[in-house]
Amino acid sequence: MDPNECWRHFEEAARAALAGLGSVPRAYLAAVRRQVRFEIAPPVVIQGRKRPARYYVADFVYQRSSEEVIEDVKGHLTAEYRLKRHLMAAKGLTITEVK
Repeated sequence: MDPNECWRHFEEAARAALAGLGSVPRAYLAAVRRQVRFEIAPPVVIQGRKRPARYYVADFVYQRSSEEVIEDVKGHLTAEYRLKRHLMAAKGLTITEVK
């Protein structure tokens, strides 16, 4: 990823986090985790070659009451993201999208 693109994404994520977490008590902010990996497909062997597990990386994960919130900042929805969102939903996990 281009460093400028990476920085822009970080700025968007930080801005969204501050907006989205504004109603969350400060005591909970320390529990916010960034760039959390979720395995969406286990490692497999295809035509005799090992293929690694596939992951979805969430921008933020935090607890709201007793519920775990998985949050992602999205400028636009890519085909790759839609597939990952689908696989996360198949595991019973919902992604909250912040624009």
